[in-house]
Amino acid sequence: MNRNIIIRKKESPVHKHIGALVMDNERRDSNRKLTELENTTLEHALRLLSHSELVETLLLNGEKIPSSIKKNTDLVEYVKSKFARRDMPISVYTNLREKAFNPELNTTDGFFLTYSGKVKNLTEEKLDEFIMASNKEYDEDGAAYKAVIKKESYENKRCKLLVNRIHYGYVFDKHSMFSTKFVDENKIWVEIDFDKEIIFFQTSNVVKFRAVKTIVKDFLRIVTGINSLNLNAPRLSQTLDMKLESDKAISYSINPATTKLLDLFMQLENDTTNFGGFECQEIVFDHKDSNKKNRKERIDRQGYGGGDLLKKEDVKKLVLDNRDILEIEFLLAYNQDLGNGSTRKHTIVAGINNRKKDYLRIYIKNNDLNIKRILRKAYFDLKEVFIEHYADNKLKSDEKIKKLLGI
Repeated sequence: MNRNIIIRKKESPVHKHIGALVMDNERRDSNRKLTELENTTLEHALRLLSHSELVETLLLNGEKIPSSIKKNTDLVEYVKSKFARRDMPISVYTNLREKAFNPELNTTDGFFLTYSGKVKNLTEEKLDEFIMASNKEYDEDGAAYKAVIKKESYENKRCKLLVNRIHYGYVFDKHSMFSTKFVDENKIWVEIDFDKEIIFFQTSNVVKFRAVKTIVKDFLRIVTGINSLNLNAPRLSQTLDMKLESDKAISYSINPATTKLLDLFMQLENDTTNFGGFECQEIVFDHKDSNKKNRKERIDRQGYGGGDLLKKEDVKKLVLDNRDILEIEFLLAYNQDLGNGSTRKHTIVAGINNRKKDYLRIYIKNNDLNIKRILRKAYFDLKEVFIEHYADNKLKSDEKIKKLLGI
């Protein structure tokens, strides 16, 4: 059997001491003094960040926080003093700035769009060429902006991109009586599945979503070669394998979009996912009269004494009355794998907003910073379940739906 043999030279105390001095000098060089503008930006960032966010950023950068510091004001002063002494890497400043002014990069919220245009034999090299062709400046109707796309990954016909729309504008200062040019950014993560033809925009900000959407549309027009390509909200009313037709009078009165959503909810109780349960706590249907589109029928569990709304008879009647679910909010049990076969359950509040015609939105409502990493993982899993389910035009839980609706 071949074995790799690694021989390490024993380091003398003198060499070890010299090495430590070199590393310390390198650290000092990387801890340059902040400029006046950087200090102002740091002050601004420290005002925006919560205590938990500040602690998280420092720990992720390997910075130790003295146990004597309990209050946020003390922690802020501690950070400022370390920068003043050049005892904190400039990379920490960069990460604090990114955390404060680009919080959307880690949000548990996002918008989904679809398009129509198959791409065959898309290699990573070809994808890089399309990205380079898309990175350029635009001037549309007097609005100048620059599109900057950076590839994070590409595998299994899905790419993850960091898309940035850099906008150039002007502001007039009445004190100096001069105008100043400024630069604004709308930067978010975007995932494109070229096989399923679905796009995910990771943001909770509608303005950022719409700004970046234009860049993604232009990018996909280059990739597909279809100049008329448009982005649309995912249609949940695809042709389904309607196995509920044992009673056609009832089955045909179920809205196809509602059927698709119900089937998705059943998948959240599937053993193949990390979710352990589903309980609807708020739901919004469209109005029965299509001419009264602005009127919605909102139902929450407070009026029903709690419990799963989908098991309430009044809600079942609305489902069987061909009503479309526009919004739904639900509780999910998420199983965190702790290793050694043990798990820890977390209760998560999630929701789907299908009200708008130009996007579908899925979010996690929890804002507990202590389990932020768990929430990110749960959102990733929820997103993947939706994408896989959306691409499948067959019901997977027809028997469960029949049982739920009592048909």
